[in-house]
Amino acid sequence: MTFSVAKFSPLLGLYIEQFFHVAVHLEPLLICLAAGFIIQNRSSQGEGLMTAIDRSSLPVYVIFFALTGAALDLEALKQTWHLALMLVGLRIAMIWLGTFWGGKLSGDPPLFYRNSWLAFITQAGVSLGLTAIVVKRFPEWGTTFATLVVAVIAVNQFIGPIAFKAALTRVGEARLEE
Repeated sequence: MTFSVAKFSPLLGLYIEQFFHVAVHLEPLLICLAAGFIIQNRSSQGEGLMTAIDRSSLPVYVIFFALTGAALDLEALKQTWHLALMLVGLRIAMIWLGTFWGGKLSGDPPLFYRNSWLAFITQAGVSLGLTAIVVKRFPEWGTTFATLVVAVIAVNQFIGPIAFKAALTRVGEARLEE
Protein backbone atom coordinates (compact mmCIF):
# COMPACT_ATOMS: atom_id res chain seq x y z
CA MET A 1 0.00 0.00 0.00
CA THR A 2 2.78 2.42 0.92
CA PHE A 3 4.62 1.65 -2.31
CA SER A 4 1.43 2.34 -4.29
CA VAL A 5 0.87 5.67 -2.55
CA ALA A 6 4.50 6.69 -3.12
CA LYS A 7 4.39 5.77 -6.82
CA PHE A 8 0.92 7.01 -7.71
CA SER A 9 0.70 10.28 -5.76
CA PRO A 10 3.00 12.15 -8.22
CA LEU A 11 0.97 10.73 -11.11
CA LEU A 12 -2.28 11.83 -9.48
CA GLY A 13 -0.75 15.30 -8.96
CA LEU A 14 0.08 15.49 -12.69
CA TYR A 15 -3.42 14.32 -13.60
CA ILE A 16 -5.02 17.00 -11.42
CA GLU A 17 -2.73 19.63 -12.93
CA GLN A 18 -3.45 18.60 -16.53
CA PHE A 19 -7.21 18.21 -16.27
CA PHE A 20 -8.12 20.75 -13.58
CA HIS A 21 -5.29 23.27 -14.11
CA VAL A 22 -4.39 23.24 -10.43
CA ALA A 23 -0.77 22.66 -9.42
CA VAL A 24 -0.78 20.15 -6.56
CA HIS A 25 2.06 18.31 -4.89
CA LEU A 26 0.72 15.27 -3.08
CA GLU A 27 3.16 14.22 -0.36
CA PRO A 28 3.01 10.43 0.26
CA LEU A 29 4.07 10.79 3.91
CA LEU A 30 1.17 13.13 4.67
CA ILE A 31 -1.28 11.05 2.61
CA CYS A 32 -0.42 7.95 4.66
CA LEU A 33 -0.60 9.94 7.91
CA ALA A 34 -4.07 11.22 7.03
CA ALA A 35 -5.22 7.77 5.89
CA GLY A 36 -4.04 6.18 9.13
CA PHE A 37 -5.84 8.84 11.15
CA ILE A 38 -9.07 8.31 9.24
CA ILE A 39 -8.90 4.50 9.43
CA GLN A 40 -8.12 4.54 13.16
CA ASN A 41 -10.74 7.12 14.10
CA ARG A 42 -13.52 6.79 11.52
CA SER A 43 -13.71 3.12 10.60
CA SER A 44 -14.08 -0.26 12.24
CA GLN A 45 -10.71 -1.40 10.82
CA GLY A 46 -8.49 0.69 13.12
CA GLU A 47 -7.60 -2.18 15.43
CA GLY A 48 -6.69 -4.43 12.51
CA LEU A 49 -4.51 -1.70 11.00
CA MET A 50 -2.63 -1.19 14.27
CA THR A 51 -2.09 -4.95 14.67
CA ALA A 52 -0.73 -5.25 11.12
CA ILE A 53 1.58 -2.26 11.61
CA ASP A 54 2.87 -3.63 14.92
CA ARG A 55 3.67 -7.01 13.30
CA SER A 56 5.56 -5.54 10.35
CA SER A 57 7.12 -2.34 11.68
CA LEU A 58 10.43 -3.57 13.15
CA PRO A 59 12.28 -4.09 9.83
CA VAL A 60 11.02 -0.74 8.58
CA TYR A 61 12.26 1.02 11.73
CA VAL A 62 15.64 -0.69 11.54
CA ILE A 63 16.17 0.37 7.92
CA PHE A 64 14.78 3.88 8.45
CA PHE A 65 16.89 4.68 11.50
CA ALA A 66 20.00 3.03 10.06
CA LEU A 67 19.72 5.24 6.98
CA THR A 68 19.09 8.29 9.15
CA GLY A 69 22.16 7.55 11.26
CA ALA A 70 24.28 6.88 8.19
CA ALA A 71 23.30 10.26 6.75
CA LEU A 72 24.31 12.10 9.93
CA ASP A 73 27.08 14.59 9.17
CA LEU A 74 29.37 14.67 12.23
CA GLU A 75 31.15 17.84 11.06
CA ALA A 76 27.83 19.65 10.81
CA LEU A 77 26.87 18.24 14.21
CA LYS A 78 30.05 19.67 15.76
CA GLN A 79 29.10 23.06 14.35
CA THR A 80 25.42 22.98 15.31
CA TRP A 81 25.20 21.10 18.64
CA HIS A 82 24.71 24.34 20.62
CA LEU A 83 21.92 25.39 18.25
CA ALA A 84 20.34 21.93 18.61
CA LEU A 85 20.31 22.23 22.41
CA MET A 86 18.87 25.73 22.14
CA LEU A 87 16.09 24.43 19.87
CA VAL A 88 15.35 21.59 22.29
CA GLY A 89 15.02 24.11 25.11
CA LEU A 90 12.86 26.45 23.03
CA ARG A 91 10.63 23.60 21.90
CA ILE A 92 10.17 22.37 25.47
CA ALA A 93 9.40 25.90 26.66
CA MET A 94 6.74 26.31 23.95
CA ILE A 95 5.24 22.91 24.79
CA TRP A 96 5.10 23.93 28.45
CA LEU A 97 3.51 27.28 27.58
CA GLY A 98 0.92 25.70 25.27
CA THR A 99 -0.08 22.90 27.62
CA PHE A 100 -0.10 25.15 30.68
CA TRP A 101 -2.33 27.82 29.18
CA GLY A 102 -4.41 25.36 27.15
CA GLY A 103 -5.12 23.30 30.26
CA LYS A 104 -5.76 26.35 32.42
CA LEU A 105 -8.16 27.93 29.90
CA SER A 106 -10.02 24.64 29.35
CA GLY A 107 -10.54 24.10 33.07
CA ASP A 108 -8.23 21.13 33.60
CA PRO A 109 -7.17 20.47 37.20
CA PRO A 110 -3.91 22.28 38.07
CA LEU A 111 -2.15 18.97 38.65
CA PHE A 112 -2.70 18.09 34.98
CA TYR A 113 -1.98 21.41 33.27
CA ARG A 114 1.20 21.87 35.31
CA ASN A 115 2.56 18.45 34.32
CA SER A 116 1.10 17.57 30.90
CA TRP A 117 3.99 19.21 29.02
CA LEU A 118 6.23 16.35 30.12
CA ALA A 119 4.23 13.91 28.00
CA PHE A 120 4.85 15.77 24.72
CA ILE A 121 8.65 15.94 24.55
CA THR A 122 9.29 12.76 22.54
CA GLN A 123 9.17 13.12 18.75
CA ALA A 124 10.63 11.25 15.80
CA GLY A 125 8.90 9.60 12.85
CA VAL A 126 7.14 12.33 10.92
CA SER A 127 9.87 14.86 11.75
CA LEU A 128 12.54 12.55 10.33
CA GLY A 129 10.44 11.87 7.25
CA LEU A 130 9.90 15.55 6.57
CA THR A 131 13.60 16.18 7.14
CA ALA A 132 14.42 13.65 4.41
CA ILE A 133 12.17 15.62 2.06
CA VAL A 134 14.02 18.84 2.91
CA VAL A 135 17.38 17.17 2.15
CA LYS A 136 16.14 16.14 -1.31
CA ARG A 137 14.63 19.51 -2.16
CA PHE A 138 17.45 21.69 -0.81
CA PRO A 139 20.72 19.77 -1.27
CA GLU A 140 22.93 22.82 -0.66
CA TRP A 141 21.87 23.22 2.98
CA GLY A 142 19.58 20.24 3.56
CA THR A 143 22.27 17.96 5.02
CA THR A 144 23.23 20.49 7.68
CA PHE A 145 19.56 21.08 8.45
CA ALA A 146 18.94 17.32 8.69
CA THR A 147 21.88 16.90 11.06
CA LEU A 148 20.49 19.65 13.29
CA VAL A 149 17.00 18.12 13.28
CA VAL A 150 18.33 14.61 13.99
CA ALA A 151 20.34 16.01 16.92
CA VAL A 152 17.24 17.73 18.32
CA ILE A 153 15.18 14.55 17.87
CA ALA A 154 17.90 12.43 19.52
CA VAL A 155 17.91 14.65 22.61
CA ASN A 156 14.11 14.63 22.71
CA GLN A 157 14.03 10.83 22.33
CA PHE A 158 16.47 10.49 25.20
CA ILE A 159 14.68 12.75 27.69
CA GLY A 160 11.10 12.23 26.41
CA PRO A 161 10.32 8.82 27.95
CA ILE A 162 11.84 9.87 31.27
CA ALA A 163 9.74 13.03 31.29
CA PHE A 164 6.63 11.09 30.26
CA LYS A 165 7.05 8.68 33.18
CA ALA A 166 7.55 11.66 35.51
CA ALA A 167 4.30 13.19 34.24
CA LEU A 168 2.37 9.95 34.80
CA THR A 169 3.85 9.59 38.28
CA ARG A 170 3.08 13.20 39.25
CA VAL A 171 -0.57 12.97 38.24
CA GLY A 172 -1.02 9.56 39.86
CA GLU A 173 -1.52 7.57 36.65
CA ALA A 174 1.63 5.42 36.84
CA ARG A 175 1.55 1.94 38.25
CA LEU A 176 4.41 1.98 40.68
CA GLU A 177 5.78 -1.31 41.89
CA GLU A 178 6.64 -1.56 45.54
